Amino acid sequence: MQRAQLTHLSITPASLKCGSSVRLVGVAYLARGRYPGSLTYKQRSSNDRRQQREPVPRKPTQICLPRYRATRANTLSGFCEYYCHSNMAPSLVRPQGHLSPAEALELAQKAPTILRNNPNAFSSSPLVSLFSASETPEIWIIYENLLLACLRTGDGQAAHQCLERLVIRFGDDNERIMAFKGLVKEAEADNDGELVQVLKEYETILGQNATNIPVAKRRVALLKSTGKISEAISALNSLLDFSPTDAEAWAELADLYLSQGLYSQAIFALEEVLVLTPNAWNIHARMGEVLYMAASASDGSSQQQLAESVKRFARSIELCDDYLRGYYGLKLATNKLLKEPSKPSRQTDADDWAVPDTNAVQKLNEVATQKLAEIVRRNSAKDRLWQGYDESEVAAARDLLSKESVELVR
Repeated sequence: MQRAQLTHLSITPASLKCGSSVRLVGVAYLARGRYPGSLTYKQRSSNDRRQQREPVPRKPTQICLPRYRATRANTLSGFCEYYCHSNMAPSLVRPQGHLSPAEALELAQKAPTILRNNPNAFSSSPLVSLFSASETPEIWIIYENLLLACLRTGDGQAAHQCLERLVIRFGDDNERIMAFKGLVKEAEADNDGELVQVLKEYETILGQNATNIPVAKRRVALLKSTGKISEAISALNSLLDFSPTDAEAWAELADLYLSQGLYSQAIFALEEVLVLTPNAWNIHARMGEVLYMAASASDGSSQQQLAESVKRFARSIELCDDYLRGYYGLKLATNKLLKEPSKPSRQTDADDWAVPDTNAVQKLNEVATQKLAEIVRRNSAKDRLWQGYDESEVAAARDLLSKESVELVR
């Protein structure tokens, strides 16, 4: 039996991580004040919410992770969370995307204390609030993250208590609450038949309100996790018909297309993500990876795609100068360009690509090699300012450098 993947296509603005296996993984990004009627929802202007979704241009050394620990690491609303990881302790007020099983268990173990120290419901009376705990926006973020952590660790009782408190506060007809209820049912499903029943419930809800985005995304996630990729692609395209500025949906669509080997469609979807979030360095690198894979799978236009891939990787490290995946991809792409026989090319108005000259490619390759070596060396030495990288990515970089060293010795 194939269980539903609980964190694919979050029911809220979500994040994107691209792991060493070169794939997109959606995780729930539980942003503050997203419930209509919450303490901050109406107080925040549309411009404020737009700024939360859009990375703020800064100097590369100010925004890159992990050395500088930018607090706006999770700036790509929709399906994008930047690949760089934090070495901070897990917290219930931060996104849960990159938590290890041990970290999720650590958070789930806090459930009894949190549930015991907070009332089931908060009173709106100012007099009552003087003698009891007051409602804060953070408490609902904590309940949501605690719900997800409890589902991951199998603590169904605590998960239901968190869900019950969210229902009391926001009601059964809240779109996010509907999606959370479906998420709990997915987690508790014991067989494929129960998952099919959950899917039917999603379709019933969407039949009444086709623009219920949280439920629509859960439906896509369930279709994907049960292997119905073509239906998931169709559902995502339908979602994008009425929500074309949803970066999360575009990024997930790119992932689905890529899983089917449809490189041109995946590239188009990622271009839409970059239109919405032009400073997302992880998406530039992701585009470079897809272009590199497309070049490896084709013959006719491989150099064009490799040249574009180099440009995307270079842009990603321009935006974040300690971004391991950007340097790793740049190293691979320039290696491939240097090994392939160069073909004369020129830039025209109709085609804005051109293969860089050999000297430029060689310099980029050397820069990538030096930076990868520095990251691996300092991370392995446990330098405090160079921790937070994914261990598998550091290992991949180390292997790449080792193979090149062996080739040079030979």
